[in-house]
Amino acid sequence: MTAKVPPTLMVEGLYDARLDRMIHWQREQLEPLLIYRSETHYFVPFFSSFILKPLQTSSAHFLCGLQSAFKAGTKDDWLEWLKHLFGYGKWLDALSYVAAKYQRADIEVWIMLPYPYPHQQPFGDIKGMSGHFRNENHRLRALKWWMEAFQEEWMQHACSENIRLRGFVWGREGLPPFDRELVKRWNHQVHEYHLESLWLPNYKAAFVEHWPDLGFDHVALYPQYTGATENDAEWLDNTTKFALVHQAGIQMICGQGWKYSEDHFRKYHRQKVFYRQLGGKGPFVYRFPNHSLYRVFIEDRQRYDDVFFSL
Repeated sequence: MTAKVPPTLMVEGLYDARLDRMIHWQREQLEPLLIYRSETHYFVPFFSSFILKPLQTSSAHFLCGLQSAFKAGTKDDWLEWLKHLFGYGKWLDALSYVAAKYQRADIEVWIMLPYPYPHQQPFGDIKGMSGHFRNENHRLRALKWWMEAFQEEWMQHACSENIRLRGFVWGREGLPPFDRELVKRWNHQVHEYHLESLWLPNYKAAFVEHWPDLGFDHVALYPQYTGATENDAEWLDNTTKFALVHQAGIQMICGQGWKYSEDHFRKYHRQKVFYRQLGGKGPFVYRFPNHSLYRVFIEDRQRYDDVFFSL
């Protein structure tokens, strides 16, 4: 039995095509995510659990999600994600620094893995062997190679003294049939490292109700509700009911842009309260599409407060 996952914040970076620049999370940007700052300068602990997720690489390739079908990451892109995670004063190093500064001994991280897109061109050498992602064994070998390279860096880096590596996140929302056996084998490998696995599927995604049989330790569903599209609040309600039946968690969405209504996050908060009242025990993963919690802190203090009090 795995321990409960605290409210978890997804932090996205690398190349942001919307802003046309690289995003590297630094100390001053992470600080208001670990430590809540009221307008009266009252500081208290905020998030303690973080998912680090890549957007695009510097070559504009995608490492995760459905978009990887259009511009799948190469071996160089996979290595770029690894390198940036351990950059001085950024990402893990910055998270470790802030945790130590405020004596937060409870900080844990999840790392989202690159997705080995099966129709990609030859991937390149993997531990002395050529990798072709049409072969399931090669796909698993690439995932193992990256996870082990990450863990080697982790053990050599000072960040491991202040924050805990909780596990890895599967890098795609959907699960096509050809991924089922790979996912089972990947989950087994994660457990061999004495780590945990997390999946962030869409509500109604194929096989999502079978997530325990696939070997995942945790799952949090994306309700596909934003408040200003054809998917009305019933999607959020149905996701909550489905999550209760299947012991899944829910993604908490606080987005920006034309798809997101002014009150969509408040509706997510109400559903979270309802879910907990009915005994739901799955994880809540907070996501900020098209912006970030740091930008919320800078630009919208009321929303920043709303997120804090929703925990």
